[in-house]
Amino acid sequence: MEKNNLYFTSIFWLLICISSCFALLPSCYQEDKKCGLEGNNLLAWNSSTDIGTCRERCQNYEDSKNPKDICNVFTYFGPNSNPFENMCFLLSSCPDIYPCEGCITESVQSCLCSLPHECYSGPGNILAILEGVPFEEACRQICFDTNKPDKPEESCTTYTFYDDESQESPRICVLHKGCEKISPEPCVGCHTGPRSCASSEDEECNFAVWSPSMEAGLMVTESQTVMLMSGEQNCYKEVKAVAVGGGGGALSFRGGGGSGYVTMKSFNVTAHVNLMVTVGNGGSENIAATASVVKYEDSTVLNLIEGAAGHSANSFDGSDGYSGGGAQGGNGGQNGTNGTNGDNFGNFFGGKGSNFELGLFSSFKYGLQPGRGGAGNSSIGGGGGGGVVVVVDEIEQSPEFNDNQGEGFGGGAGGYSETSGLSGCVILEL
Repeated sequence: MEKNNLYFTSIFWLLICISSCFALLPSCYQEDKKCGLEGNNLLAWNSSTDIGTCRERCQNYEDSKNPKDICNVFTYFGPNSNPFENMCFLLSSCPDIYPCEGCITESVQSCLCSLPHECYSGPGNILAILEGVPFEEACRQICFDTNKPDKPEESCTTYTFYDDESQESPRICVLHKGCEKISPEPCVGCHTGPRSCASSEDEECNFAVWSPSMEAGLMVTESQTVMLMSGEQNCYKEVKAVAVGGGGGALSFRGGGGSGYVTMKSFNVTAHVNLMVTVGNGGSENIAATASVVKYEDSTVLNLIEGAAGHSANSFDGSDGYSGGGAQGGNGGQNGTNGTNGDNFGNFFGGKGSNFELGLFSSFKYGLQPGRGGAGNSSIGGGGGGGVVVVVDEIEQSPEFNDNQGEGFGGGAGGYSETSGLSGCVILEL
């Protein structure tokens, strides 16, 4: 770890109060982990088909014969766990933790909500690098105390602590102004977490990233399952999302397809629950384009966000979409405008655009700009409606396209050689 140009200091007082100032805390949330049963720490066990019921039983646990017994932690065994399934173990303590497929262990008392990853951060995002910090609880407390409400640029929101198992940087505490990306794989002896932990489902997660990308921003161009990953249990995070549907298809020497519609929306996502992100496919001859959709994996009804598909062109007229397809001989629209009317073999009309303004989306990572409309020609057909170009790190991203297709995600098909519309995309940002 480089020291140049970084504020580097040592905290000598922590060496004095290693055992007296802080109590060693358990982890708030541990997936695929179970507590060992030892020293009569098992208070009760019962059947449970969901983790919420198990959590509530631990929080409300009372034993009239032993009123001093308190449930501090529980392990929930899901339907695919073994050797136990659909069971809830209520425990007074969890001295040892073991691997367990399909189970979850949570603490209902004071706990640490870090993830076993390190934060990827540059000098402009680091407040301090502290040496000689003996344990994670102290690092978190320092981050909590480094708070200036009137100067957020000097406040710590996230820390990374390297414990004694870290061969490279033992007992190092790094204070961050924020953390938008963590290491893709867990690392030995490292812990990244927020200055404080959410404690109920009514609270927003103080730190979370998308899995599997391990970043605060996620762009999905192929359908996949994602999860909001956090060391905090039972919390949520507000998400800003953009969904672009697949571009409409076209037939040879006909009008151009409309580009996929664009939807922007904010909504809350619960941590540790799978989301199914379906990216819309472009349409082609006799195959309609499909929408881009985000919903909880176990939900058959509610869509969190949906970007509708562009309409396919089956006549000499262009079809509707975010940007309209051009009529036979006309260019496709762009930036939400209508496609151009054609004048070959009669008066044909361009598809209607939605007039949607991409500038409404504000992002720390992604920029949206309109793709150009496809070129139309009286001898080949209409141009496809222009889609959405996504700018990431100053690099423009779009599916491959030809002159007759609309540029960008969700670009419409051109009325030439039965070209297909382009696939859509989904952006999820915390």
